[in-house]
Amino acid sequence: MSAFKLLEQKIQKLPAGSIVTLEDLSNLGTRSAIATALARMTKINILVRVRRGLYMKPEESRFGSLPPNREAMISALTQQGWKSYTAGVSAYNKLGLTTQVPNTFILRGGASNSKIKIGGTKIEIKAGRSPKLKKDIPLMMILDSLREIKLIPDSTINEAIQILRFKVLELEKGQKVRLVDLALKDKPSVRALLGAILDEKNPEITDRLYKSLNSLTTFKVGAVLKYAQKWRIK
Repeated sequence: MSAFKLLEQKIQKLPAGSIVTLEDLSNLGTRSAIATALARMTKINILVRVRRGLYMKPEESRFGSLPPNREAMISALTQQGWKSYTAGVSAYNKLGLTTQVPNTFILRGGASNSKIKIGGTKIEIKAGRSPKLKKDIPLMMILDSLREIKLIPDSTINEAIQILRFKVLELEKGQKVRLVDLALKDKPSVRALLGAILDEKNPEITDRLYKSLNSLTTFKVGAVLKYAQKWRIK
């Protein structure tokens, strides 16, 4: 049986919204044959190509196949090995830092920048550090927001800091330790802000952050934090 027929049978059994990759289909034939079959299925709307090597089975209506909605596309991109995660205004909104809803959804992760548009859905993928563990994603979103604190729309710096402060202090201690691990690879200003926040409840885990900073550097952020002076935040 041809790769196309084998693939068609497999796709028919999948529910709408399912993710399909070249790697998932490696047992159906050669890579070249599978790629050709996927291209044919995309052409006749059995599958929708989300990005290179990543396809989705679309919803069906009485008028034919429907393009995937934004949530389905984002789910497809973020489920693929957790290489990408919500960033930019999309992340600020998810964290409650702004009420603004972006026209273009931003994801971060991977080695290169790319843009995807299917129907009215626009998604921009920005190069950046990819999460090693799925549970790191919310922590990396917090660190991104600390790094970009001056860019958050419809919010003052201090309003955003206080929301992030609450979220950090509510984490379990193990999550806080992991947050410190991730922050040590981030900008000095992020390390200083995180250290000043964690010092309120967990000063025993901030020593690595403090020692990683240049003792002569000050950080002009404009945030009101209890331990801002210790961390040279102005």
